[in-house]
Amino acid sequence: MDKVIAYIKANWKTNLAAFCAFAYSVPQFVTAIQAWQAGQKPDWRAAIISLIIAAGLAAAKDGDNHSTIAQVEASTNKANGVTETKQ
Repeated sequence: MDKVIAYIKANWKTNLAAFCAFAYSVPQFVTAIQAWQAGQKPDWRAAIISLIIAAGLAAAKDGDNHSTIAQVEASTNKANGVTETKQ
């Protein structure tokens, strides 16, 4: 849980934008579902596009949030299949 909170704090700008995009997509989905149930043509495009944008922003990293040396080393070791760490 601490890692999630640290990620949210470090990337608060993109997380806020993702939340806004998700909040925008909810009424779009509700409207589309109600139109579909009423036998009208639903507008899925706006709902799906805003959901994709929200997912992309949620996975994004803020531009001014740089990785630490320890994070880069851990990522490099993981990519190279190294399981032991130097102590």
